[in-house]
Amino acid sequence: METLLRDLRFALRMLRRSPGFTCSAVLCLALSLGANTSVFSLLNAVLLRGLPYQEPERIMMIWNQFLGDDQREIQLSNSELLDLREQTRSFTEIAATRPGLFSLTGDGDPDLLVGVRVSANLFHLLGVKAAAGRTFLPGEDQPGHDDVVILSHGLFERRYGSDPSVVGRKVTINGKPFTVVGVTPRDFYFRRKGRDLWMPLIIDRAALGARDDRPLEAYARLRSGVTPEAARTELGDTARRWAAEHPETYPTKSGYGLAVVSYREQIVGQIRPVLLVLAAAVGLVLLIACANISNLLLARATTRDREIALRTALGAGRGGLVRQFLTESLLLAACGGALGLLLTAWCLKAIGQMDLSKIPRIDEVSIDGRVLAFTILVSLLTGILFGLVPALQISRRDFHAALKEGAKSSAGAGRNLFRRVLVVLEVAVALVVLLGAGLMIQSFRRLQEVDLGFKTANILSLELFLPTTKYSTPSQQTAFFGELLERLRALPGVSSAGGVSAMPLGVVQSIGEVVIEGAPPPAPGQLNPSVAWRSNSPSYFQTLGIPLVKGRDFVDGDDERAEPVVIVDQSSARHFWPHQEPIGKRLKLVGQGAADPWRSVVGVVGNVKHEGPEVDSREQIYVPFRQHAQPFLYLLLHTPRNAGAVAGPARKAVLGIDKNQAVFRVETMDEKLVRTMAWRRFYTLLLAAFALVALVLAVVGVYSVMAYSVTQRTREIGIRMALGAERGAVTGLVVRQALGLTGLGVVLGLAVALGLLRIVSSLLYGVSATDVKTFVCGALLLTAFALLASYLPARRASRVDPTVALRTE
Repeated sequence: METLLRDLRFALRMLRRSPGFTCSAVLCLALSLGANTSVFSLLNAVLLRGLPYQEPERIMMIWNQFLGDDQREIQLSNSELLDLREQTRSFTEIAATRPGLFSLTGDGDPDLLVGVRVSANLFHLLGVKAAAGRTFLPGEDQPGHDDVVILSHGLFERRYGSDPSVVGRKVTINGKPFTVVGVTPRDFYFRRKGRDLWMPLIIDRAALGARDDRPLEAYARLRSGVTPEAARTELGDTARRWAAEHPETYPTKSGYGLAVVSYREQIVGQIRPVLLVLAAAVGLVLLIACANISNLLLARATTRDREIALRTALGAGRGGLVRQFLTESLLLAACGGALGLLLTAWCLKAIGQMDLSKIPRIDEVSIDGRVLAFTILVSLLTGILFGLVPALQISRRDFHAALKEGAKSSAGAGRNLFRRVLVVLEVAVALVVLLGAGLMIQSFRRLQEVDLGFKTANILSLELFLPTTKYSTPSQQTAFFGELLERLRALPGVSSAGGVSAMPLGVVQSIGEVVIEGAPPPAPGQLNPSVAWRSNSPSYFQTLGIPLVKGRDFVDGDDERAEPVVIVDQSSARHFWPHQEPIGKRLKLVGQGAADPWRSVVGVVGNVKHEGPEVDSREQIYVPFRQHAQPFLYLLLHTPRNAGAVAGPARKAVLGIDKNQAVFRVETMDEKLVRTMAWRRFYTLLLAAFALVALVLAVVGVYSVMAYSVTQRTREIGIRMALGAERGAVTGLVVRQALGLTGLGVVLGLAVALGLLRIVSSLLYGVSATDVKTFVCGALLLTAFALLASYLPARRASRVDPTVALRTE
């Protein structure tokens, strides 16, 4: 211990004597360790931290699959859920959920909430207990016993001030009284964020509905000893039996099956590749930092030749020298790790202020014990990594010459070779990170240039859900929305207003089969073509700037008494009536019954990317909302200037019709688009920041090696200039040496990138993982900065005074 303390005190003195070196090394480490710790915090919260359920590895999700139509995650119908419960033995229990919107009134302003109807056994399946009160009891999902509700902890705090007396109280939801029986735990996360309440899901055997009406997400818990593979085998047999019993629902060529997916994989599967790419990028940045500091330590050791020689002469052994140098490197790593933690805390605070709702469990990101342990471990390993090789090289040197008066110490060829190899590796690794970031930036830029098919500027959106207890008939629903649209259009500053059942940018749209009049029926075992469809009001296309290509828009007269009509997009027109005039053609939505008979095409509109710029939308059709009334509608208002300014008047217009009607998600379309792109923007910015750090570190590495080389070759340069060498020739000598090292690093980096960056191809949009333009620009950028870094030492070398350089003591 005494020896360790002595080495530590000596290391502190030596680092204080070189404040420039110490600050550079600590800052370099802080940036790289902070980046690694920040990304590990994300990995820890999203991928590593256990889910807050009992034996979460046994929780599965069950999906329908129609591989013939490339549909891999289709929800279940009521009949399919009951059949699974009765016909399978791999699971102890199966539960279902169905999200929805609920209007909460009383105890303050009306509030439109996102809730979930769930099977009564869901919380038992998850192994989750209520933070207050209880969860649902068996039988509370049966008709007549479902007047109970569980509040989320967020709603419990936000609306009721964490008052425990709310448990047992009556609340009014959708115009009906419900008894609050419990509150979920604070950290309860299930499937998605933002759930406000939980209500029983009723599946009435007397009214199951169509077998292909699939609104349910299904969850199951594996029996002890049953593997997911065994469950898949059983469900495969079940799917084949269903297909034989119901060939009209599961045609042979539809490729029908049942899929079992781990719940953890379901929530993190899509985000895992991005997080792993980020982790790889910061790992490479840390390697560059280690190489850089190793170079700095080797250069600094030159100034300590006499000190080390004296210590050796006085009896210091090789082990003692190695221990001393490792103590200094570990001290640097500890300081860098501590500062890196501060940078991590700042980064996590900034992340918390971003809208990254697409990342599951993002609100759980924090610096916990595991993150602290990771930082300590990585700091320790980093200190050993960048300190051990220089320490071993220094301890092997012969310092007898350093004790001779007037002798000039010089680095050996081995040490110089090692430093150059480090620079080549730094350049190569930096180029890989730089190219990866360049590809992501190119991809993000392409996404921003995608034509969505509609406008987002100066458009305000608000969402309404009419409680069916008050607005139970289609005529009541259309009357409310019709009057509201008239009031909204009359607001000062509103140029147009429209409504739609499923708004672009993330709102789930309805998918249905269509029959085209005059088209041959599908062959046995095949399905009718499927389309996305939604109902909308007149002026919806005008409000969003969706072009009307031909025909007409809907009008107020397109109601239940008028001829059924439909508007199709250009993709539908080309697909269903190639080289024909679509206006006047007819189609029918399958399964809609008399409420949706044959519809005549009255217009064709432009294609719209409803799910965001990177998702190719399927064929789309639109029906008048007065002919297909629904209790929910998204209202859109276009204004000449700031759309947010009409949010208040729009709310008042709603309350002017019904003072108890809640309004939900009032925001501009620009805000929706920003949120849709938030995750891509986030990791693109992170990769760009990591690439910038890598570039700076690589340039510093080139500069340090060339500056050191000039110092060591001062005598040689003096002789060259004494013999008549021009300054330009001396400058070129140094620059050519730097160009050689940089060129080797660039060639190595390009070779590695060509193989490695194919991994990120699934994350790119509109750009190849081997994009020539990105590779060339990245290589030229890194080379240019490296040459700039070498120019300063080269310029200094060209100004060497031969008389000073050749002077001997």
